[in-house]
Amino acid sequence: MFRKRVHKVINDKGEDAANAVQRIFSEEAQRLAKSGDNYIASRAADLRELGIRLFHIIRSPEETHSSSIQKYIILADELFVSWILNARDLNVNGFVVGEGTRLSHAAILARSAGIPVVRIVKHDQEKVL
Repeated sequence: MFRKRVHKVINDKGEDAANAVQRIFSEEAQRLAKSGDNYIASRAADLRELGIRLFHIIRSPEETHSSSIQKYIILADELFVSWILNARDLNVNGFVVGEGTRLSHAAILARSAGIPVVRIVKHDQEKVL
């Protein structure tokens, strides 16, 4: 289904593959987020993440991550599974996010990995920065 939709965007709108993939995954994520079911809505972040990851893979397949001695806390709108999976390699010690639930795959994985995640509602984020 996704492949057909991506091909259609490429052929009909003339978008490149990376942008077409990200667009389709983002549209589907928006549809899930509006489902009214908390469990289904929490899967929207998984689709957005997959779209972003595929975008970057298509754009720069040879991208590598460098590690350093510094430790990091990541501030982001939402938490993605790949960030949790790569947190140790990237010296990330925790995350501060603006949205998401304890039921998201990323949050569950972070808890099991012992990586702290703090959710701060949008209007309080300015106080952190």
